[in-house]
Amino acid sequence: MLECRQEQNPIQPFSIKAHQAETAWKWVRKEMGLEGDKQFVLHHLRHTTASRMINAGVDLYTVKAVLGHASIQVTERYAHLDPSKLAHAISVLEA
Repeated sequence: MLECRQEQNPIQPFSIKAHQAETAWKWVRKEMGLEGDKQFVLHHLRHTTASRMINAGVDLYTVKAVLGHASIQVTERYAHLDPSKLAHAISVLEA
């Protein structure tokens, strides 16, 4: 299904409207029994996706494109360095 959507519109394959996303998210929360959890919000999935891509080595400009950010500064908010990446950066300098 996702490949078909991308073939139909390679520029913007996922053209869901905000109210459609909210309706779907309400359904998901209800199905999971998390209707009352005010901290379980849709944006957290976006944040997790961005953080995982960055931690897996995907560059910020690619993540920016995937998330549809207008500027790289917005994407940089998701670029949390984990301690192992910091240690690796130092080890490169020491080599």
